[in-house]
Order: sequence, then structure tokens, then C-alpha cells
Amino acid sequence: MLSDLLADALANPPFTRFIADHRPLGPTLAQFGQLAISSIHATKTLVDLKRFEGSLHVLLASIRPDPPELAGGGHGSVQEGELWGPAQDDGSRPALTRFWFRRQILGAAGLLSRWPSECSVPVIDRDSEHPYLAAGEAVWIIRPVDGDDDWALYTPIDLTHEELERVHAGKLSVQKIYDDREALMLPIIDAIRAETADYFDVKLPELAQEALEFRRRKLAAFSSVTTGVAFPEKWKLKAPEVTPTAEPIDLDTNRSVTTPLFRDRLAEASFEELQRAIRVWANAVERYPAAFSALDEERVSDLLAATLHASLPGADREVFSRRGKTDIQVRAKALDDGSSEARVFIAETKWATGSKVVREALDPQLFSYLNSANTAAVLLLLFRQKNAVAAYSRHLPVLKAVQGFEAEEASAVQGWKINRYRRDGKELRLLIATVHIPPVKP
Repeated sequence: MLSDLLADALANPPFTRFIADHRPLGPTLAQFGQLAISSIHATKTLVDLKRFEGSLHVLLASIRPDPPELAGGGHGSVQEGELWGPAQDDGSRPALTRFWFRRQILGAAGLLSRWPSECSVPVIDRDSEHPYLAAGEAVWIIRPVDGDDDWALYTPIDLTHEELERVHAGKLSVQKIYDDREALMLPIIDAIRAETADYFDVKLPELAQEALEFRRRKLAAFSSVTTGVAFPEKWKLKAPEVTPTAEPIDLDTNRSVTTPLFRDRLAEASFEELQRAIRVWANAVERYPAAFSALDEERVSDLLAATLHASLPGADREVFSRRGKTDIQVRAKALDDGSSEARVFIAETKWATGSKVVREALDPQLFSYLNSANTAAVLLLLFRQKNAVAAYSRHLPVLKAVQGFEAEEASAVQGWKINRYRRDGKELRLLIATVHIPPVKP
């Protein structure tokens, strides 16, 4: 959702009449809250609802965007000989030199493309006091500073040659021009921050409690119906029938048997062993980003599957499991006694181009693959963004907003975490495996 807001901010400058008329803040905040409310309504039993209620504060914290605030400032580029001012009385248009100034945005920059509900400050379509802008230009725009990581508010100041001379002579203050613009913008940002805080501190917790009570009453009613009919005896399953073979089995044991020699592999694969194998592979990938950054998801999965085949009992590429296909499926035995039924680990690979992509890779995509045998899975997220830390902090929190999330725990390897989910009475441990593969300039 944050990536969608940023995309909208790129297309529509903030603080304008268009934003005030068509981009109210309230419905956008409600969309964040709906992630929690819909998760409450998706619970199936009173036991699940009680467990969900105990971790509700974690979910609300995970979906809450950091309110935008302004940090450091600075000057940007200078454009000379590209712009022309409004026509003069004699029909001529003076040449303009454009000077860009910017303020860094901390938090959810996309929220600045929304208009707060309680705001008496006028919109900012033009700088009426200091009209040093080419016709049709917005006073403020939101743009990335460094690739996909840092964002800033930019404002251009356009000056004619005569105005440049006045600035140089100390007769025109560029500082005053900038300060006057910022003074009109700051109250709008304060109102956005205040409304965001009020929604997540007051309104959303109240809505969540109402949703919990409503769902509790409904599930209790469901239980009354399902337990309201009694039967004289339990359902009995038909005993399986075994058809005898038509031909006798040859019991001759004197035949010679040659056992082929196989390359040594691990006899068993635990979830911890899988984590370590993928971590070693990821470290190698990150050392050679130029070889991997241009590959699509399927090709990356092929390479990972080849690595796992060399160290694990089985890593099937694109196998069917419940609905659809998984990227990689690994079969393994539990290590508690070495004799339990085979468990299936699933690894799903995605280029993390946005928060929506990350969330949908888990729900519904990876969740739809799981069956009763699945106790663990891996979500392999590939990041091309230059600043890995900023990208992780922006996109990974959405995984905690997925219905069924219970807790985050340490993994068997450094730098990765495991999210624990409970859905439909089954528990899933999901390793969030992040791999940073930024494109390398030639």
C-alpha cells in the first residue's frame, strides 16, 4: 500500500486543490486499518480468535505507517537555458534559471499526497507572493533522492537574469522565498501527522475491539448450531479392502543384486539444515550481483534447486502441491527420532518490487500451496534496491499484517527471521530469506 501511495505522489503533486478535492486522508488510513479488521473476520474458531486477540497489538503496530516528517534540507540541481517565463508586454519571454531545493522526508512520504480532514490551511497551487515559477509548475513535488530508498519534497525557484542580479546584490532574499513557501506547507504536514496518530492510537483500536466482539458473538452462534445436533454414534470410516494378487510372488532369493553407488547426500533434512543451505547459497549470490540481478524468478529458483539437490534429500522444481505450483519443494524427515513421516518444505521466490508483491507472495500464493503435511516454508525475497536496509524496513512489515500471524522468532542463521502463523488449526513457520542483488553499472 505504501508503494501505491508513492506512485500516486509521483503523479500528483502534494498540497494542491486536486489533492484536497480527490485524495482525502481518512479513507487511506481506513485501508491500513482494514488489514487488521479483515484478519479478525477471517478467524474460524473461538480458540483462534482468542489467540488472535492476544497478539492484536503486534498486528496493529506492524500495519501502522510511520507518519511523515521533514528532516535535513539542501539544494539540488540547477537548470539553465531550459525554461522561459510568462510573456511580457512586448511579447517577449524572459529566460529563467531554475534552482531546486529539497527537504528530506522521514516516514511514509506517500501520505503527503493525501489531504487531512481537519485542515484550515489553504491549498498551495501557486506561490502568489513570489511568482518565480514557470507557468503550470507545481510549488512542491515528491521525488526519490537515491533510487528507491530516500524521498524528499522538492521546490523550484525560477529567477530571471535581473532577479539573479538582485539576489547577488542582496536586494532579493531567496531564503525568504523558501521560508514563506515552507510556512504554508508545514501546517498541512502537522495535520497529516495528527490525524494519522489519532486513527492508530484511538480509532483503530476501538474499531478492532468492536470487530472482535462482533466476531466472538458470531462464532459462538456458529458453535451453537454445530453442537446443537447430536448423533447416536460417531462417523465410521469404511475399512480399506485389499485385493489379492492374481499371480504368486516369486520368492527366489538366489538372484544376484547389484546396488548402484550414489553420491553421498544428507540422509535427512531438517528445517535448520534447509536454512543453512539457502544462507550459504544466498551469500554466494550476493558476492556476485552482476550475475544474478538480471535473472527472472524462475531462473533464480532453478539455480537454488540445483544447489539444494547437492545437499538435501530432495528438492523438486515446480511440483504440484494442493493448488497451483510451488517454486521448490523439499522433502525431509524430522530429527526428533529420525522416523517420523516425511515433511514438506516449500520455497517461494519473488523479486520484491513492492509491498503488495511481498504480501501476495505469501497470501494467497504460498498459503495456497500448503497442505496438512506442511509445517515450514521459505519465502525467498530478492531485492534490487540500492539501500537494502531501507527496502527491508519498508516492505517486510506487511508480512506481519497477514491473517494468522502470531510472532517473530530467531532463525538458525544470522540476518534472517522466522514468522510463525496459525491458520485453520495448523501452524506454519516461515523463514523470511532476503537476498540483496542490486544491479551493477557497467
